[in-house]
Amino acid sequence: MKKRIKVPFKNAVGMLGDYAKDRIVEQIKLIAFIIIYLAAFQIVILRVPLSNALSIAGGIGLVVFGLAFFLEGLMLGLMPLGERVGVKLPVKFGIAFIAIFGIFLGFGATVAEPAITSLRTAGAGVTAWGMLQCFLCFLNGNPKRWCIP
Repeated sequence: MKKRIKVPFKNAVGMLGDYAKDRIVEQIKLIAFIIIYLAAFQIVILRVPLSNALSIAGGIGLVVFGLAFFLEGLMLGLMPLGERVGVKLPVKFGIAFIAIFGIFLGFGATVAEPAITSLRTAGAGVTAWGMLQCFLCFLNGNPKRWCIP
């Protein structure tokens, strides 16, 4: 049996805070480029000022925390489970079963992909006429009217 090391509460909170800070800073670095790109595109190309900046900043903050927690959950929960299955499956079953299992796993991952659901939700409010109007404004070179119903 392994001997447990006793860590004082204050030190444990400090270590946990440093770990969380590292994960959050990592996510900020990962999404900073796309945030800068989208903001620059809106301001420079579309010539539309940033509106609701506080709301957008809050949403970006939620994205950063959400990604950090999501990736931590993957590393602690799903990755060890998948690794264990990947090691044990070839030992117990043949190649045909592994291929069928892979097909079902790939299909399940595709269906369960949260990005598909969020895209479907975001696109639910888009009408064919609204997209046509946006496209026609784009073709006519009227950037001030792009995507404004």
